[in-house]
Amino acid sequence: MHLLLYGELNILFKQIQIHNLKVFLFKMSKHSLMVLENGDYSLIVLTHPLDNKNYICQEFLNESLYLSVPPAHPLAPFKEISFSDLDGQSVLLLSHIGFWNEVCKQMIPESHLLFQDDPFVFNELTKMSALPNFKSDITMQRDSEEDNRILIPITDQEAHASYYAIYPKDKKQFYQPLLKQIKDLDWKKTKDLPKVFNNQ
Repeated sequence: MHLLLYGELNILFKQIQIHNLKVFLFKMSKHSLMVLENGDYSLIVLTHPLDNKNYICQEFLNESLYLSVPPAHPLAPFKEISFSDLDGQSVLLLSHIGFWNEVCKQMIPESHLLFQDDPFVFNELTKMSALPNFKSDITMQRDSEEDNRILIPITDQEAHASYYAIYPKDKKQFYQPLLKQIKDLDWKKTKDLPKVFNNQ
């Protein structure tokens, strides 16, 4: 059985043990539905709903971005911010965070985005520098708490994502229990799983 996934969602299906489940990690494109139609994959995940009479579209997960800054950063006193408050500043980013990278490029076009491929280097730079970076409410649960960082919610609509599972109607009995497991998953218990960007 093949699933078409991307981002942290790969972790979900590694956490849930299913016989003969084979997970592939891809970015979404306009051709995503085609892999369902030709039978190559039996489930795909999108960040927008899909209205198609042949498939079930089930929302099963939400994710929101937060800005991470040290206490001395000018934005640290803010209870919430928008991307416009950050635009023009240098920002530290991991290279493999799926569509969130595109969101950052779109919403803070004047910022200097400092991409890091190595998560260890990224974490060390986070500890040693005043550079802002991003966390989501999911990665906040997976990662250890950082004493030298303040997390500020971002109010823009683009900082909030909903994930929709798209699958054939005849697969409903299989996928509905699976998606419920995902919805109820305790992310803190996934700390020992390898980060998804290590596998890309």
